[in-house]
Amino acid sequence: MLAALGRDYIIQHVHGYMADKLDERRYRAYVTDAMMAIAENTARFNGGSQMSGRWVDQYKPVDNRSAEEIIQDIVTNAGLK
Repeated sequence: MLAALGRDYIIQHVHGYMADKLDERRYRAYVTDAMMAIAENTARFNGGSQMSGRWVDQYKPVDNRSAEEIIQDIVTNAGLK
């Protein structure tokens, strides 16, 4: 089926998917930063403590694979080889 769709279509689809995911991550970071600012302002007003860090900084995925391994996984999973 992948051969019927064509390489360009697959690349466009993957690019669009990655762009959507990036937009989602940016939005989540924006919302959580806004919530953190509200919580810090409220805490300052009431004499409470502040948050120690940002949500986006605490949950970064780590991929220890080499570039060649990542490329091979993409090629294999896309059925291009």
